[in-house]
Amino acid sequence: MLGFATANTLINFLDQFSWKQGFQLFFNGFLTLRLV
Repeated sequence: MLGFATANTLINFLDQFSWKQGFQLFFNGFLTLRLV
């Protein structure tokens, strides 16, 4: 039940933050780390 609540909170957070923007930031950071 706790895991479900955590997942639900995470989904709500991503929904507010805009998952596309978050994914883009993550992807950019990943590419940057690979270049270093």
